[in-house]
Amino acid sequence: KQKQWDEILKIWAEMKDGCLATGSYANRMILNAFVNMEKWEEMYEYFKLMKRKGSPINETHYTTVISACRKTKDWKLALELFEEMKGEDIKRDATVYTAVISAMEGAGRWKEAVDLLNSMAKDDLPLNTITCNAAVAACNKGGEWKEALKIFERMEKENILSNKKTYTALISACAGAKEWREAKRLIHKMDADGIQGDLILYTEAVNCFAQCGEWVNATWILDLMPRKNITP
Repeated sequence: KQKQWDEILKIWAEMKDGCLATGSYANRMILNAFVNMEKWEEMYEYFKLMKRKGSPINETHYTTVISACRKTKDWKLALELFEEMKGEDIKRDATVYTAVISAMEGAGRWKEAVDLLNSMAKDDLPLNTITCNAAVAACNKGGEWKEALKIFERMEKENILSNKKTYTALISACAGAKEWREAKRLIHKMDADGIQGDLILYTEAVNCFAQCGEWVNATWILDLMPRKNITP
């Protein structure tokens, strides 16, 4: 890692001196290297330097920087970069939307996440499982279980596949709101849809039932787990 970091610093210094015009692929690799080493401030400074030097910038570069905003919880910067892409006429694809919605989730900004999901149609983009899951997770983190369920219902209506991550976030949201009946309904639906849960999902369900004093249902889940090859 130190050798990689030294190489990046060398390229960065050369760019500042105007001696190097780094290509799109190389810049992407350098931005990813910053991410791998969790050098968030340095990554953003490098990105700004790319723009000042007129280096070619595309949606992949923006996605990398926006994704980092989830780690730093800088949701405002994520939105700023997202809007900047529109001004620069850079394509905002589903991957970009997922990145910016995930940044909202990281900061607990559920309303912005839902608004972004709804705005995908403006860019002629259909909803997909990964992006919807990011929005459901944002609603879960924001304590908005009803909004999370609305997204789930929309997924069902538009034939968007749900998966283990979808149900985990939904059941977690129900646990936070002590909506044990809804959590139980979701578990039954998940089984009916043939989706296999895991330890994290069933732990959320047990916590939900336990918080509500539903010991019979909590025991039901604990008995169910070994039958699904999950050790409590």
